[in-house]
Amino acid sequence: LGHLAGHQLPMSAQPHSRAALAELGVTAAAAHLWLGGYLFYPWPGHAEAPTGAHPAHLRGGWLHRREWPGYAAQCPAARWQPLPRHAWLAPARVQPQACWSSRQFHDWLAALDELAPAQLLVRLEEDADGAWQEAARLFLVANPWPLLRP
Repeated sequence: LGHLAGHQLPMSAQPHSRAALAELGVTAAAAHLWLGGYLFYPWPGHAEAPTGAHPAHLRGGWLHRREWPGYAAQCPAARWQPLPRHAWLAPARVQPQACWSSRQFHDWLAALDELAPAQLLVRLEEDADGAWQEAARLFLVANPWPLLRP
């Protein structure tokens, strides 16, 4: 954020940038920043939102692998599955044939290396059309995280 605010945003006000913009026919430019995405909060526990975060920002959680059984016990019938990176930017919608069963998720989790990189998981709920919509998301991180070195 410091680099964005201190370097990138002011670039449009620099003389060389104004000259380049003028060549394109842009005579007035103002720099603004909108940073979208989810903020992830620890489970269990509490953390305050960063200063300036919109009160209705998108939220997720994160927890260590050792905490998964306690977390999952809160909603034992939930349908979970990993969300591929290319689908991270928007709330997930999964067609019925692509929705994992509880057994698929359990088998995947059992096979996941204990030191695997953080995995983004989504809890899905069936909608009226039979598709599955994201109801929650969380990062499942290795037990030694954040001290884990790649």
